[in-house]
Amino acid sequence: MPNKLNGNKNMRYVTFIVTQNCNLNCSYCYEHNKTKSAFNVELVKDIIQKELSIKDEYSEICFDFFGGEPFLEFAKIREIVEYFRDKKFAKKVYFFAGTNGTLITNEVQDWLIKNRDVFQIALSLDGTREMHNLNRSNSYDLIPIDFFSQKFQYLSVKATISPATIKTLSDGVIHLHNLGFKNISCNLAVGVDWSNKDYAKILEKELNKLIEFYIAHPNLKPCNLLDYKIENAAHPNNGKAIKFCGAGTRTKVYDIDGKMYPCQYFLPLTIGDRAKNPINIKFTDVIEIKDMDPKCQSCIAVNICPSCYGSNFQETGNIHKKDEYFCKLQKVIILANAYFKAKQWENGQLKLDEYSEQELLKGIIEIQTKLVKWWKKFMWEKTMQFFNK
Repeated sequence: MPNKLNGNKNMRYVTFIVTQNCNLNCSYCYEHNKTKSAFNVELVKDIIQKELSIKDEYSEICFDFFGGEPFLEFAKIREIVEYFRDKKFAKKVYFFAGTNGTLITNEVQDWLIKNRDVFQIALSLDGTREMHNLNRSNSYDLIPIDFFSQKFQYLSVKATISPATIKTLSDGVIHLHNLGFKNISCNLAVGVDWSNKDYAKILEKELNKLIEFYIAHPNLKPCNLLDYKIENAAHPNNGKAIKFCGAGTRTKVYDIDGKMYPCQYFLPLTIGDRAKNPINIKFTDVIEIKDMDPKCQSCIAVNICPSCYGSNFQETGNIHKKDEYFCKLQKVIILANAYFKAKQWENGQLKLDEYSEQELLKGIIEIQTKLVKWWKKFMWEKTMQFFNK
């Protein structure tokens, strides 16, 4: 069944931290304050009842079980889903959990298949066996990959790229396609050290390999690293910028004690004692460009570059200020997207109406004009540093 949850603007998202515990120790994990604590079933039932009584513009609601590793608490998750699954509500109700896959026993598999009309999953699988094991505690062979690829091939597979695996990024994504997965979410790890300037050149090389692969296989849906909205560069922004998540508006997170946060990045689990202070931030679905980091305000990619409020806050203490090195890598990704879209257009692989085609081509030209200058300057400075050593 295709994943109905990703990017659904008619849906509100409510996340529960079901456990602060995990059975892995991933190299890039941003949850730095794990404990053995887990949630209370009756508390979660009460919160779900309260959330379902809220009248708003959303016709659907998704309750997301998050960790740690949520399937450490499978029995509790099952109890809650089965309690609500046959009840009638004004909104369409879905349940969801992301998992590292290592605890998906035969019993869990049978339950997931039986309940996949209301319960959907995402799998964290970081590419090839070698890549995954480098990042995720040698756990590749503990995952029933055939179960996921055959029974849930349309689920979102989340591949996180770390500094240790960026040099084989393209191999990892192609491997996931070869396993049969249809929706690949491939992201650079946040909260890790991307300061080595070689990463930008490595990323460019790997994205070019992926572009060649997708041009040769136009039937495949590109991973999200090569699915940016390049046409947004051609649209007048009128002083507004798009927010790429629902943090604090159509998304909320409840910790194991029932306290609510705008997203998981603002939890004590993630930012420790900083979470004790009220987060005095007005969350909106549209951002005033004047409130953003000055370097973002004038950037051609202001409405293309996905910005995460929570990771920005964790890294810089400011929801609008990106990590300097992460920003540079995003520019490389956006340049690659412009090139990829141009190649798809050149090969007749895009089915667009006349207006959409014009907007895309304008966006490609804008990005190539502005960001290529930045890339040449970046590479020149890097070269001079090498020769001046």
